[in-house]
Amino acid sequence: MGSMALSNHYRSEDLLDVDTAAGGYQRRIGLNQCLPITFCIHTGLSQYLSLADVEGRCRNEIFYQCPDQTTHNPAALDMFVTGTSFSQWFTSYVQHVVSGDYPIIRDQIFRYEHDKDCVATTEEITISVSTSFLPELSSIHPPHYFFTYRIR
Repeated sequence: MGSMALSNHYRSEDLLDVDTAAGGYQRRIGLNQCLPITFCIHTGLSQYLSLADVEGRCRNEIFYQCPDQTTHNPAALDMFVTGTSFSQWFTSYVQHVVSGDYPIIRDQIFRYEHDKDCVATTEEITISVSTSFLPELSSIHPPHYFFTYRIR
């Protein structure tokens, strides 16, 4: 589903098969009635599919969990929503891969978002910038958002 390699951080997220996802069904506070759909063995990070309208989530929403670091309840979670439904989430991902928006480098898909306005050409040199959000290093409370950049 995508990789990220930095000098001291590596992520390689895989789409889970149905049996593995079903085995990860959650009933605990913060992830109640959620199903993991991706997993990264390096970071332990998963994207989840909400199966019901519970705990502030909408049914079918796809999200990364994010511990709320300002609360005293260790089960309190915020979330980074990545899709409003599985079909919307997966279709968008496939479109990014097929269109070349997500570059494939050494057989790994890198989920960089490229804004067409982030391109400049001077004489014969063109520079473009793409970003990738790192939810595993980010938090909502307190607000800290980490991104990596790809400059070409």
